[in-house]
Amino acid sequence: MKLNVVPFPSTSVALLTMLVLWCASTPASAGTNGFLVPPFRGGALAEAGYWETFSVAIGEPGNGPDRAGATTGARLTQSETNAFLTGSGNIYNLSGASEFLLTDETPFELGTVVLQTRTLGSEIDYATVVLSFTDATGTHALAPLPRAELQRGNQPGLGATVSSLWQWNLAGLGVTHYTIRFRASAASMSFDALTLDAGADFVPLFTTPFAVNDTLPAIERWMYANNAAPCDRPAGSVFATFGDDAGVDTRHAQHLLGWDTETLVPPGRGAARYAVQRCRVTLTINRGNLFRYDPTPDALETFFATNQAGYLPDADAGRPVELFGVAFRNGFDAVTFDQCAPFGSNATGRRNAYAAGWSTNGELVDVGNNVGKTNSEFAPFPVAAFSIGQVTNVAPGELVPSGSKVVFDLNLGDPLVLAYVQAGLEAGRLRFMVSSLQASGGQFGAPSYPDFATHFNEAVIEPTRIEIEGVVLGEGDRDVDGLSDDWELLALRSLTHLAGGDADGDGLSNRAEYLAGTDPLDAVSVLRLAAVALSPDGPVVVRMVHSASRRYALEFTEDFSTWRPLTNAPTYEIGTNFMQWKDESAPLAPRFYRARIE
Repeated sequence: MKLNVVPFPSTSVALLTMLVLWCASTPASAGTNGFLVPPFRGGALAEAGYWETFSVAIGEPGNGPDRAGATTGARLTQSETNAFLTGSGNIYNLSGASEFLLTDETPFELGTVVLQTRTLGSEIDYATVVLSFTDATGTHALAPLPRAELQRGNQPGLGATVSSLWQWNLAGLGVTHYTIRFRASAASMSFDALTLDAGADFVPLFTTPFAVNDTLPAIERWMYANNAAPCDRPAGSVFATFGDDAGVDTRHAQHLLGWDTETLVPPGRGAARYAVQRCRVTLTINRGNLFRYDPTPDALETFFATNQAGYLPDADAGRPVELFGVAFRNGFDAVTFDQCAPFGSNATGRRNAYAAGWSTNGELVDVGNNVGKTNSEFAPFPVAAFSIGQVTNVAPGELVPSGSKVVFDLNLGDPLVLAYVQAGLEAGRLRFMVSSLQASGGQFGAPSYPDFATHFNEAVIEPTRIEIEGVVLGEGDRDVDGLSDDWELLALRSLTHLAGGDADGDGLSNRAEYLAGTDPLDAVSVLRLAAVALSPDGPVVVRMVHSASRRYALEFTEDFSTWRPLTNAPTYEIGTNFMQWKDESAPLAPRFYRARIE
């Protein structure tokens, strides 16, 4: 899908200073009260009911569905004694918190139940919504899948109007009789409407978020040429060897971690569909008090020789422990490089699996020698780690004791880091490399670097862990508003928004933000050309914010009738969410630019 970003020139500046992202909206058709129609409604093994006007405020016989076409015998009762019926048939409680019980029985074993409610004024206490059933082993309470907010508004004199949906997965439990309980969060709730759907098959209405918490990596290995036990070594250290004499990588000893995620997160859905909110890797220190804790990145120039131009002193003690991606050479990849695969040559830049970071060209490159060499083949260059290890039980500059947890929260605000994680989840394999530029102390010196326990270390309980949270976005649009329901619930927090709306007031529609991968609730997060200016060396520089797992093209025109692509590739500002193009051929006449998502 292509999405145009169209610039409009300023009257005072010949080059672009403003642009607009346009996208047609799709009209919404959410139905009465914002309720959705589950796909199984009307099936042979399905029952449904709709309550719009209630007749009994307190106790038995309760309320059956009053709208035509009901196929369920479910009853809804309310037990708080201060409740009463309004003239419109709502159950209202001025001085107490209403308590509801929904009872149902079906002639078939249930796979799913879907409950939808609409309230005015005070809201439901959403934590109290629970389904219960009894079998031969006793009574069981089952929490729903995450609540979906279908609609939210405000009615003068009554307060908030909220429509909500809950779904339960009952597949394989043999349930035919169940109850659902819930209560108001406070007095002054007017209970307006309810629908109930029960079906024999579990059909999820929305994609269930994933939450990975795994302590058994598929690969965990000390990446050191002299590792005599690569298949099951109980520890792995990370250190640096500076200079050219040793003939090895500056990031000499590295620590490889990998998880095969295909059984944890569905693979192959397209990288941009993996909306990852959190990715954390935790390691455990094996031998303690060897290195000093440094929680911040160190500038490239702090690694220069003191007599080298540009040298900067390091302002704090120690060197950070860094986490990067992984890349491969010599015919290996994430599939073929397993726990016992050959290390490769120990010579500089030759190992088979190596710590990789993003270059300014948007490519994964070997960072093993980004500092520490005088050989012109390995000129220094800055890198941005995916994460800097954090330790909570010691202060910066202190020695890190054995058993300490080193936590790496990946910088998912960096689109390139997020893209790496998304690509790994799509492939079903995530690989990371831990590195540190702590000097080794030499062959006979005392160790002064991090040493980690691996999951092969039987003396340490769960030394290695990965945690990932997110959702794989589907295309389902049950409220027919032109937005993916999964994205709408995740990014906009509810299904109340329309494709043509602009929730954050930044000038871009909600659907445009969906396509662009920007945050529709943050006006700063927007697909927009940030600057167009003449650089000191002559070329015009066009700078813009980019998003993860998306490709862009820059086009230009001088007459607004013919647009041509800028053929040179963009560069990326490492560690930020900015990219830029240089237009070497810009004429003296005004030239206008637009960016396009490919």
